Amino acid sequence: MKKNILAICLALFTAAAFTLSSCNTDDTTAPVILLIGDAVVTVELGGVYTEDGATATDDEDGDLSALVITEGTVNTDSAGTYIITYSVSDAAGNPASTTREVNVVIVRDSWVGAWNSTLDCPSLNYYYYASESFTAGAGANSVDISNFAGSNGNLIGATVSGNMVTYSGAVTVAGVDFDNIEGTISADGKRIDMTFSRDAGSGAETCSNTYVR
Repeated sequence: MKKNILAICLALFTAAAFTLSSCNTDDTTAPVILLIGDAVVTVELGGVYTEDGATATDDEDGDLSALVITEGTVNTDSAGTYIITYSVSDAAGNPASTTREVNVVIVRDSWVGAWNSTLDCPSLNYYYYASESFTAGAGANSVDISNFAGSNGNLIGATVSGNMVTYSGAVTVAGVDFDNIEGTISADGKRIDMTFSRDAGSGAETCSNTYVR
């Protein structure tokens, strides 16, 4: 009888110890956090960025999506790369995080429109009189600049790539040939700084034209 009681007590003690050990098992597994939508998103300058968020699940705590913390902002009025961070922790304190890259980009239409221009070119300042504008060219990455350098009727077809604009040919203004025409647009799309030059054969000179709107 004593042996039976001892065996029962030993069994109960073993079961209790096993239960206690199971309860005290450390949870070291981090939650799984997944982006909703793409990991890399492209938005045009001046466009709209929609935050899709992220989901999170844990093998012990289940759905943790409501606890996901989103950090970071996207300014679609300024070209650049923005990083959005999503993070969450489970009840045991195990952390998990992921990120999304949002690229705000300058496209051809960012260049198009009427601009107020200021010319800095000693040999042309006296000649400058026609207002300039940028219109969409025939190609997806081309713009036509009318009255370039203030020369009435002077139209050049330039190529845009991101924040750069270039024209590979020469342009004649007041009887002078200028080339090396290139420019950059500001991150907010409100200023263009363009330069062009002529070689020593006709009097070396580098000129600039600043456009604002």
